[in-house]
Amino acid sequence: ALEGMVCLSVRRAVLLFTSTMATRSQALTLDGAVPGVVPGAMRTFLERRVSAAIAAGSSGPSATSLLHGRLEEMAIHTAAPALIEDLAAAAPSGVGLSAWLHQTTLQAVVAIEHSATLSAGCAAGELLLLDAVADNTERLARGEHVYKVINGHHRELRQRGEAAKEDEVLRSYAEAATYVGTRSWLRQGIDWCAAQARTFFREGGGAKLARRELMKHSHATIGAPLTAETQEWVLRAADVGVGPREEEPIRLLDVGACGTLFEGYEGLETTALDLCPQASNPNVHQCDFLELGIGDAASSPVVEPNDDFAAGCLRSLPAGSFDVVVFSLVLSYLPDPAQRGAMMAKARQLLPTPHTCERQLEAARAHLTAKPGGAPVGGAAGGGADANEMRWRRGLLLVVDTFSVDRSVRTWQEAPYLQEWMAAVESLGFVFLRHTTLARSHALAFTTAPLEQAELDALPSREPPEMRMRREQRGEWQ
Repeated sequence: ALEGMVCLSVRRAVLLFTSTMATRSQALTLDGAVPGVVPGAMRTFLERRVSAAIAAGSSGPSATSLLHGRLEEMAIHTAAPALIEDLAAAAPSGVGLSAWLHQTTLQAVVAIEHSATLSAGCAAGELLLLDAVADNTERLARGEHVYKVINGHHRELRQRGEAAKEDEVLRSYAEAATYVGTRSWLRQGIDWCAAQARTFFREGGGAKLARRELMKHSHATIGAPLTAETQEWVLRAADVGVGPREEEPIRLLDVGACGTLFEGYEGLETTALDLCPQASNPNVHQCDFLELGIGDAASSPVVEPNDDFAAGCLRSLPAGSFDVVVFSLVLSYLPDPAQRGAMMAKARQLLPTPHTCERQLEAARAHLTAKPGGAPVGGAAGGGADANEMRWRRGLLLVVDTFSVDRSVRTWQEAPYLQEWMAAVESLGFVFLRHTTLARSHALAFTTAPLEQAELDALPSREPPEMRMRREQRGEWQ
């Protein structure tokens, strides 16, 4: 059924594409081009563009980085002239050749850049550019279908109060989620998340953030910077206490896991959950994250055995029990902006909270007064490590999602919907760290903000903020 729907969507998309190109071509002439003749400058441009795509498809760089290069310096691949010539010969009669050739070549280029198979086939002369166009159209149709399957399952869950139990519906959802997990550009987002966790907890990123926050607090409260001795103590204390000890793993929660994508990353201990994981996967728990219970910090996870899911159904997790929570290609599939905000609020409860800057400075001053120059944790300084960790421990929230959230941009300041997401997440007790534009997705990193206990206790009762997307505002894929 899935394959039949995809094929039907592909046929419709191809017909629509061909009709649209013909209409545009009739209305356009480029540089006064004569019908049936490809201008020399355009031919050279298209040959170089195809050559660049073949190179990108074979070596793996993203299309974004490729386009930032100098196309005029690209050597023309030996197969490119024949590919352009064959495409020109296949142009429909009655259309403006230049416009049709330009648009169709760019469609093919998108597919070739992201496929080593297409790149190799075109380079060897075994595939035509029209083959690449068909592959790209099928990929787009498959992506639309996958979105509708996953989004529809979430929508039905919220409307009916429970997920559909029909085997075919569950199987379609699991297949769609697994397909998403196979995309190479999704792996780039997973790599990014693992790198953020390593930098923050193992390479001093969290400690440096703590020092910056305390410096800012000192200037705001007493109008002067911290002493060099206090800065040094704070940096050492935060470096030890901001995350797990060196011998302990970084505890990561993968929400909406498309399989076990974080396997193989050294130093990570991953708990994976999904609304409907593959039944045979023993490492991904079934869980509706919005319905997940949060126990107190001393409680244990609650997992119920289930005949349909090998890993069981996850019902509850202890508060503050993870160092990192990841949402990779999850939020854009939710049908309601408020549900995305509720997901962020739930994640906040599962991450640790550092004490306020004032309490951290009190600890630093007290320790330095008692033991000048002493080490911040254990050893010669005395004192327990546990008390120190309570002052510094914090968590990471990592969000990776497609350009359906907002358009591809160099910086988040150019993206209004990303700014809305950042403001919504920060209102829940997070601090924005960074935004990175990946090959086909946005990546956002946040850390938990220092809060008083009363502020932290009030977060679950707050109305979740809305997190809108560019695609839904434009009415796409509804």
